[in-house]
Amino acid sequence: MRVVQSGASLIATGRGWELQPDRRADSIAQKVGDAFARDCDNKLQDYLSQSGVEWDQLDETACLAAEDFWRGIYGRAFLGRSRLKHGAKADFEYQRESCNHYLVVPFSAGVAGLPVHVRGRRMSGHVCRGPLVTMAAFCDVEFFVCPTDFAWAMVHTHEDHAFGGPYFIRAEWLAGCDGK
Repeated sequence: MRVVQSGASLIATGRGWELQPDRRADSIAQKVGDAFARDCDNKLQDYLSQSGVEWDQLDETACLAAEDFWRGIYGRAFLGRSRLKHGAKADFEYQRESCNHYLVVPFSAGVAGLPVHVRGRRMSGHVCRGPLVTMAAFCDVEFFVCPTDFAWAMVHTHEDHAFGGPYFIRAEWLAGCDGK
């Protein structure tokens, strides 16, 4: 298995999002010297690698671009409690997905209608190729997982399985709602 540990940028294309290497970027955690983020990144990267997932770490610009795109689709979906799954039902929906190219992106700010409270960047974003794996062990970090076409999203918060989370939602469930 090949594991690429360099920074990368996410570029929007007509087919979704594609990864392009960014040789000038180091991880966000290394730039700011945040020991917790490095530790969380190391744990996530080890977990992904051990699970047979190849990953590329995204630079801050790519993370923010992916998060902005996500917010354009799902940013207001949690205000009116549109159709979504939470808790064990969200886990079930997520585990049913047959996705092998996906993003893991930390939030940089709160999400309206969800218990997302960001206190600085606690992990870096990643683009992953391989089996979709559960992220329950990282529930102390605020982030989302979604395929590169953003057709669905799994949102993890620090309150997973305590006060409603995690949350699973599909873009198609928002059709006709004012969630967009």
